[in-house]
Amino acid sequence: MDKTSIDRELLHSTHTTSLINTSDLTDMNDALYDKGNHFQDNYLNKLVFLIDMKYSQDESSNQLSQSAVTSIFTSWQFIFNELITQNRRMDEKIDQLEKTCHQNPNNQNERLNIAEKQMKDLHIENNQLKNQLDNHMKQCNTFLNNNQVAEEQDNQARLNKLGETNNHLNTCLVQLNIRLNNNEIQTSKFDKENKELKEKMKLLQEQSRQQLETSQEFIDLCLTQLNDQAKTIGELEKRMKKLDKQITSDVYTSETVIPDKIERVLQKIQQYNDRSLMDLRRQELTDQDMKIVVQNIQINTQCERLWLDYNKITSIGLSILANGLNNTNTLQQLSLSNNAISDDGIHSLAKSLSTHNHSLKELHLGHNKITDEGIKYLAEMLKTNQTLTHLYLQKNDITDNGIRILADVIEKYNSTIEKTKQILKTISCVADFVDNDPNHKLNNSTVINNQTEYDDREPSGATIPDKIEKVLQKIQQYNDRSLMDLRRQELTDQDMKIVVQNIHINTQCERLWLDYNKITSIGLSILASGLNNNNTLQQLSLSNNAISDDGIHSLVKSLATHNNSLKELHLGHNKITDEGIEYLAEMLKTNQTLTHLYLQKNDITDNGIRILADVIEKYNSTIESLSLYSNKLLSDLSVHFLLQMIRNHRSLKKVYIYDCNLSQTGKNRLLSAQQSKQNFKVYVNSLND
Repeated sequence: MDKTSIDRELLHSTHTTSLINTSDLTDMNDALYDKGNHFQDNYLNKLVFLIDMKYSQDESSNQLSQSAVTSIFTSWQFIFNELITQNRRMDEKIDQLEKTCHQNPNNQNERLNIAEKQMKDLHIENNQLKNQLDNHMKQCNTFLNNNQVAEEQDNQARLNKLGETNNHLNTCLVQLNIRLNNNEIQTSKFDKENKELKEKMKLLQEQSRQQLETSQEFIDLCLTQLNDQAKTIGELEKRMKKLDKQITSDVYTSETVIPDKIERVLQKIQQYNDRSLMDLRRQELTDQDMKIVVQNIQINTQCERLWLDYNKITSIGLSILANGLNNTNTLQQLSLSNNAISDDGIHSLAKSLSTHNHSLKELHLGHNKITDEGIKYLAEMLKTNQTLTHLYLQKNDITDNGIRILADVIEKYNSTIEKTKQILKTISCVADFVDNDPNHKLNNSTVINNQTEYDDREPSGATIPDKIEKVLQKIQQYNDRSLMDLRRQELTDQDMKIVVQNIHINTQCERLWLDYNKITSIGLSILASGLNNNNTLQQLSLSNNAISDDGIHSLVKSLATHNNSLKELHLGHNKITDEGIEYLAEMLKTNQTLTHLYLQKNDITDNGIRILADVIEKYNSTIESLSLYSNKLLSDLSVHFLLQMIRNHRSLKKVYIYDCNLSQTGKNRLLSAQQSKQNFKVYVNSLND
C-alpha cells in the first residue's frame, strides 16, 4: 500500500472518530516510511497511547460512555489491520523492485523519477488532506467545546435541581423529626394516661367488689326487714279485721249499749228547757253513743247547737253523726273539740257538709289530731259550702302547707268564712302575708290555741315595746361586733325584723346564734330575706326552734342563690322531715361555701339520708362535717348510703350518727370505713368515741 492510500485511510478514520490530531497523523505517516518493518509495533503503541489518553480524558470529563469507546476501538482496529496487510504487500513489492532494479539497472533511474514525481504528488495531496483534516479538527474542537459548555450547563442545572431536592429533603427531615418528637411526647402522655387508667380500673374494680359485697349485705338486710314488715302487716291485718268485726258489732248491736249509759245520756239531753241546745260535753261518749245522739237530733227538730267536746268520739262515731246530719236544716253550731276524730272523721263530715247540710254556720274541731290530709278534705268542702262562717282548728297537727291550702281556698272560693280569716291575719301579723303575699307559707304553730283568747284578740302588727327594748339591749351588750348571741330570749317571728335590721346595721356580724327560741317558718322567711346579699355572716345557729320543712324552703332559696359567705349552719331539733332534706339537697347542688351542716334530733328517715348522701357525693365538694345524731327514724338502711358518700367524698372529715336506730352490724360497717379513709372520723356510739 502507498503512502497516499494510508493517509486517506487515516483521514477517513479521523472523520469517523475525531479523536486524533493532524500532527499525530503526520508523525504516523513519517514513521511508516522511516521505520519500515517497525511500523506495526511503533504505530500500534502510539495509537494505543493516544486512545488511552483520549479515553482517560473522556472518562475524567464524563464526555464518552463505555459503548462509544468500544465502537472507536473497533473501527481503528479494522484500519490498522488493513494497514498491516498492505504494508506486507508493499514489503513484497519493494523486494520485487529491488530484485528488478538489480536485474535492470537502466530502468532504475526512470522508475525513481516516476516514484519521486508520485511522491511529490502524494505530498501535495497529503498537504491538502492535512488542511482538510485541520479544518475538520477545528470543527471537532469547536463541537467538543460547545458540547462541553452544554454539558456544564446541564450539569449545573442538575446540580441546582439536586440542591433544591436536597433542601426539600432536609425540610422533610426536619418536619419528620418534629413529628417524631411530638409522637414521642404523645406516646409518653398516652403511657402515663394508660397507667392512670389502669390504676383507676383497679380502684373501680375494688370499689365495685366492695359495693357488690355492701349491696349484697344491703339486699339481705332489706329482705330481712321486708319479711319482718310482712309479718307485722299480716298480724296488723288480722287485728284490723277483728277490730272491724268488733266495732261493727258494738256499733250496730243495740244490746251492747250499756243500759245505764243510755239512761244517763237521755237524761242529760232532756234536762234542758232550751230545746235549741244539746250540751253533751265531758260525758265520756263513745262511737256507740252517736246513734242515740242522732236519733234525738232527728226527734228534736228545734236543736240548733250540739256540743260534744271532751268525749271519746273517733272517726267511726263522727261517720255515724255525719250521716245523721244529712238533710238536717236546724243545726247551726257543732262543737267536737278534744276528741279523736282524725282525718278519716273529717272526710266523712266534709262529705255531709258539701252536699246535704245547708244550715251549719259554726264548726269547732280543735285538738283532734287533724293533719294536712284532713285540711284538704275541709278545703274541698269550703269550695261549695256557702253557709259556714266560723271554723276552729286549734291544737292540731297542721303544717304550713296545710295552712297554705286552706288560705288559698278561702281566698279564691269561699265568701262566708269570717273567723278563720281573722285567725289567719293574726298568724301573719308580722308582714301581712295573707293580704300581700298569698303564696307565702304559714305555720299552724302560731295560731293561738285557746279558743277564748283568739275569739277576743284583735290582730296586732307591732311588737311589745319592752320586748323590743330587751332584744336591742341584748344585741348591743356585746363588745365583739362579730357575734350576735340571742339564745333563749323567747324570740318570736315578730322579733326577726329587729334581728334583720341589726344585721344590716352591723356589717361586721359573722356569727348569729338564735337557738332555743320560738321562731317558726314565718320568722325564718323574714330572716332569710334579710340574709340576701350578706357577705359577712359565716355561722347561723337555729337549733331548738319550730322551723319545720317550710322554713327550710325559705332558707335554702337564699343560700342557693344570694348568699356566698355562710359556712356553718345549725338546724338541730326543728321537726325537719324528708321534705326539708329535699330542699337542702337542692341547695347543696349549687352552694359551694357551706362546710358544716348540723341536722341532729329531727324526723329524718332512711329515704332522706339517701337523698342527702347522694347529692353530697355527686355534686358537693365542700362539706366537711355532717351531724345526724338522735334521728330516731334512721336504721341500717341508711348505712349503705352513708358508706357510698364517705368513700367517694374527699373533703368529708366527720360524721355524727350516734343515738339512732342502728344495729351493731351497721355501726361496725361505718367504723370500717373510718379505718380505710385518712383524716376521717365517724361517731356511732357517742360524741366521745
